[in-house]
Amino acid sequence: MTLIQSLLNDAGYGSLVADGIFGVRTDAALKQF
Repeated sequence: MTLIQSLLNDAGYGSLVADGIFGVRTDAALKQF
């Protein structure tokens, strides 16, 4: 878990926001491979 994800979770946004933001970035990164 990254620092940003950790802060989001601490702020109460939870994994929903993290999955929305980081999920898209992860999918884009994986498609490059």
